[in-house]
Amino acid sequence: MLTKCLLILLCLIATAEANKVLVIITGSVRGSDLAHKSLELHLLKPYNADLFLCTGESDDHSPYIYQLATYLHEYPLSENWRTTTDTISQHLFGHTLWRNYSAELLGEGLLGCYDAQDHWTGSGSGLLVLASRYYAWQWLGQSGILDHYDAFVVSRSDYYYLADHPDIARLLSSKSHIAIPFIHEDFAGICDRHAVLDRLGLEAYLTALKPFLEFHPENGPYTNDEQVLHAALCKYHHFTPLRYRMPAYMVRPDNDQTVTWSPGSAQDANGLWIKQYGEHEEATRCVSRQPPSRHKTCPN
Repeated sequence: MLTKCLLILLCLIATAEANKVLVIITGSVRGSDLAHKSLELHLLKPYNADLFLCTGESDDHSPYIYQLATYLHEYPLSENWRTTTDTISQHLFGHTLWRNYSAELLGEGLLGCYDAQDHWTGSGSGLLVLASRYYAWQWLGQSGILDHYDAFVVSRSDYYYLADHPDIARLLSSKSHIAIPFIHEDFAGICDRHAVLDRLGLEAYLTALKPFLEFHPENGPYTNDEQVLHAALCKYHHFTPLRYRMPAYMVRPDNDQTVTWSPGSAQDANGLWIKQYGEHEEATRCVSRQPPSRHKTCPN
């Protein structure tokens, strides 16, 4: 009897480990400690999730999200993300064929805007987004931790959560490897800000830069990273993402020095600036449909 109970306990422990969630935050650290604490309350704690923070090198590790991180990887910052992309392409394929895309297929939302000295101005961050996620995939492969997780959430550090994240297990299935919110923020591609993924979906999502660099003009245009993501997921890997609603929206504090777009012109109840009003509207409508409770969860 004791042996049987022990076996059941070991099976339960193994199942819990297999279903453990890894949250992956890529790109610049922003959003404020209030946003990071809402991430902790409404995503990390409800799912007992670990956090992998993949961000640019910084001497300032005071933001609260660094305390939350189980794993931290910092990549070198760049003054020209086009040349950084050249380096990645050379490493992957031994060529820079992506430079041969016609001007009609590319756009500043992807390539970025540069000054007279060819330094990135901070406007147009598509290549930065794609490169940072490729760096995250590289680190995950080298670290050997992927086998410890079956579900993943890839997101940004500036989301403020009004309620618990929708049920991750329900969003994934044998037919649904990727779930993405904010369909109204697709910008002729697929919204690139947040995704729930299994292992198959994770590789396709984090390595969306690879098919682009391999040179597939037939899958363009590529005027922004949303279109690069759509080409990789739907045209190259033939995934059809499940779309769902999210009780969160991007924010910035008054002292945010990393604003490259959409600074916002209205503040929320916390005094944080709302960066995308469509997200804020979706989040508030999502939560308002639920009866009052201590921990509200947005329906799928």
